[in-house]
Formats: sequence, C-alpha cells, structure tokens
Amino acid sequence: EEEDTEASGRGTKMSADDETASSAEQYKRTRELLAADVKNLDAEAEIRRMFGSAAAAAANDSNARIGRRRVPRHLMPKRLTLTRPKLTWPPLQHAPGVSVEAIDEAKTDAATRRMMQADETGGRWFAVEHSERFRAVQVEFLEAVVRNDADAIAAIVYHHPYHVDALLQLSEIIKQTGGEFGEAAALVERALYAFEQGFAPQFNIAAGTARLDFRRIESRGLFLAVFRHMQFLARRGCWRTAFEVNKLLLSLAPKRDPYGALLTLDFHAMKAAQYEYVVRFADQWEWAPVSMMPGWGFSRALAAFMLEKQQKQKQQPRQVPQRQSTDLLVDAILTFPTAVPVLWAKANIDLDTRIVGHPYFEEPTAALASAGDSAMTHMQLLVQLFVERSAALYRVPEVIRWLQEGLRLALARIDAIDAAGGDTAFVERKQRVQSAMCSYVVPESVSRHVLVADMEALKAGLPDRIRSATESYAFDPLPPPDNIDPYSGFVGGMMMQQNVAMPGAFFANADAGAEGEADADLLQRLLGFVRRHLGDAELGDPGTSDDDDDGEEEGYEEEDHEDH
Repeated sequence: EEEDTEASGRGTKMSADDETASSAEQYKRTRELLAADVKNLDAEAEIRRMFGSAAAAAANDSNARIGRRRVPRHLMPKRLTLTRPKLTWPPLQHAPGVSVEAIDEAKTDAATRRMMQADETGGRWFAVEHSERFRAVQVEFLEAVVRNDADAIAAIVYHHPYHVDALLQLSEIIKQTGGEFGEAAALVERALYAFEQGFAPQFNIAAGTARLDFRRIESRGLFLAVFRHMQFLARRGCWRTAFEVNKLLLSLAPKRDPYGALLTLDFHAMKAAQYEYVVRFADQWEWAPVSMMPGWGFSRALAAFMLEKQQKQKQQPRQVPQRQSTDLLVDAILTFPTAVPVLWAKANIDLDTRIVGHPYFEEPTAALASAGDSAMTHMQLLVQLFVERSAALYRVPEVIRWLQEGLRLALARIDAIDAAGGDTAFVERKQRVQSAMCSYVVPESVSRHVLVADMEALKAGLPDRIRSATESYAFDPLPPPDNIDPYSGFVGGMMMQQNVAMPGAFFANADAGAEGEADADLLQRLLGFVRRHLGDAELGDPGTSDDDDDGEEEGYEEEDHEDH
C-alpha cells in the first residue's frame, strides 16, 4: 500500500512537471510569434532601404513643407521604440500626463485579479494612468466632444499639444473631412510619442509579453494609437514596419484582440514577404481559432505557394511547408466556399461556370434570412474584409493559375461525395465552421475593427445595435461592455443624449443638416489651424524628392536620418 501511495505521488509530480513544461513551451511560442523586431519599427529606415535617402527625406512630414535643414547630430531627438520626435513639434514642456504602470495583483480589485489569473498567455499586465493635470484637460475635451465642437478640440491640441485623446480625435476629424492623410498621421504619431514618454521601464512594448487592460478607457487610447499608426504605415507602403506594429498590437491583448489585429496580421505579413511566419502562425497560434477565419485559410495556402516558388528558384530541397500549397488551397476552398465567388470577382478571375448556383458554394439558409436589409453575418464580414485587403495578391498570373487548379481539384472532391468511400470529412468541417460563424451575432472585436478599418461600405453590414450606438467616438470607438471609465460622472449622460454626429463620429445622422459646405468650411479651418500652430505638414510620396544634397557632412545629419 505504501508503494502504491509513493507511486501515485510520483505520478502526480510527473504530471505537474509535464504541465509546467507544456505551459513554458506554450509561453515561448506565444512570445516568439508576438515579439516585434525593433530595428524594423522605423518607417523612415524602411523607405531608405527601398528608395534611398532622398526618398526618405521627401516622405518625412517635417521636411515636406518647411524644407530640409541640417541639424547638429547631438541636437537630433532620440528615436524611441515606435516614434522619432520631429524638431517641428511643439516643445515638451512637461510630462504628457499619461503613464503605463504595472498592475499590482495584490493591490488591485477582484475583477482585475481574476482577469490576470485567467490569462494563459504568460504576459505581464499593465494599465495606462492619467495625471491630475491630464484629467482636468480630459474633462474639457469630453465636453467638446459632447458639444460636437471640432474647433474646441483643435484649440485643446494647440494649448495641450500632447493630449493623446484630443490628438486621436482631431486626426480622425481631419481624415474624415477630406484632409491630408499625412497631417492626420502626424497627429497619431505625436500621440504615440506622448504615450512612450510614460512607459514604465519594465513595459517593453516590443517584447511580446506586455499586456494592457482594455477595459480601462485610459488604456484604450494606446490600442487605438497603435492601430491608427499601423494603418498610416500601410498607406505609405511601409509593409515590414506595419507588420511589426501589427504583431505589437496583438501582443497587448492576445486573447481579447479588441481591434481585430488578427484580421490584418496575415495580410501585412504577406505584403512584407514574411511567408514562413504566416505558415508558422497558422499552425501554432492557440489563442483564437484562426482555422475558422477565411483570410488565414487562404493566406496560409498562398504563403506556402510563395515559399515553394522561392525554394524552386534557389533549387533547394523543399523543407517548408510540410504540405503542398495546393492541398492547403483546396482545404481553404472547401472550408470557406462562400469566399470563392467574392475573391474571384474582386481579383478579376474567370469563375468556373459550375460554381454559379452550386449548392456547396451558396450562403447557408441562416445567412439568407437577413437580420436587416444590409446586415452581414460574422462570416460575410470576415470574407469581405479579407477580399477587400488581399485581392490584389491573387491577381498575379501564376497565382491565378494556381487558384484555378485548386478550384478544379476542390470541385472534383465535391463531385466525389456520393461515390462509394468518398471523403466527407471536409463537408463536416465546413458545416462546423458555418454553424459557428454564419450568425448575425458579430463579435465586439470584429465590429470595432470594421468601424476603424476605413471601409465605409462594410459599416452598413454591422448589427443595428452597433450602427445606432451614440457613445462611440473616434477617440474611443465602441467602448466594451465591461468599460471602466472614471470620467463618466463628469459628463453624466450627455453623450447618450446627443442626436447630432460630429465629424469623427462613426455614423452620420441623417438629420444633421447641410453637410457639403459646412464640412468644407470646417476642414479649411482645421487644416489652417494645424499648419499654423501644430508644427506638422503632410507626408510626401516616397521617391518624389529631386534634392541631391544628402546633408551628411561630418557632425550634421538630416532630421529623418537614423541615429548613429
């Protein structure tokens, strides 16, 4: 009996050791998938690699308007992890008032403690905190938002040039009213710089292990600033930088993923030619069902195809991926058949006539019983997001031939269903995915992603409760149900009582009045204000500079050069 007890004890200890080892391996995989390469977080460095120093100078927002100027190297602002401050920015006379501090599990509230203990990703938890000075200005800002007063928001940015929420709101107002994207991007970058000034030493945002509490309104601004920064990087064609920032965004809340970072990560990885990463992520990510996301299904197959192409060009024996890309493509087609006609149409590929009217490729019955005239199911939104972003990747002739071959093989598999011994596992897989995803219950993270994705047509496909939400503003789109907002008492129910949507809100009110001339007048006032007082100018296009003076005399460098 003693021997049995001892053996049982050894078995329990071995089981616990195995579980610990498994968790450690899981944490390691997560960290490796999320960690950003710091040297690739510099957009100007990426532009220099692509086009040379002259193009980087032309793309630099400081140089685009005021001209290039040489600056003694010791006076150049030091680059931080995400941003390099511009000499044209207003001086930082005092701390911006936002700090990122570690959450003390022993001292925090019970709900936060449960959240931290339930986290299986192995990260360390932080939260953004506002200073007393910032809180006083924040009340002014919220009142301006409630009053729909864009001029007042611009004035706050003038008097408090590093107030992060006002910068984010003003950036979106300028963008939505037809202003220069470069000016909007510069405001977002300045907000990121303000956040970075308050990072605690242990908050290494690029390490893949820093977690941020999204419930708190103070923290949500950093999520939004990172997302907007990623968007503007993509607009500039800085795909590798956007990819690294995308990983960083996901790392802040890997399980909750409040801004749908997974919905862009595969696209940015493909544009940055990080094909091995796409295959590895699809195989190893454990915190969300990427196998149920059409974008990841097709991207994984395309990444495998590109790796096979590279290996063939190098005449190397094929090592990765482990499965033929065509097999992965057939799996994607069979699992997400409703994506086929949408992708083929957007990529201008001739669709096999057998697909039209084929029951396997039709929307499920539940999706046809629409919850509204324009509402989309969860799966329809994911398909549209994937196709709108990635269709251009599939317009290459060799990729088109590969797609057509994959579709031919998929149709053969479907036709063989009734044959004796025919494989039906893929039908069951499709049904499981459709059962889970073909619903009008759209996750909050997907709805928030659509709101900020700059795809106006898709906003009409959101659920009615999202489209009718009046508390969703550009600085804090779609606050979560477990929202922690210490400012709610200052403004009471004013946000809920407003019936007029200001520029920068996500859905305009049909009764808001005449828009054309009023928007144009507002835009001109705001742009004039930004250019006169905020020290920013629009981003030029890479490669447009004809200035041959590279300013690299000893002891001097251009504002946009890397630190030496």
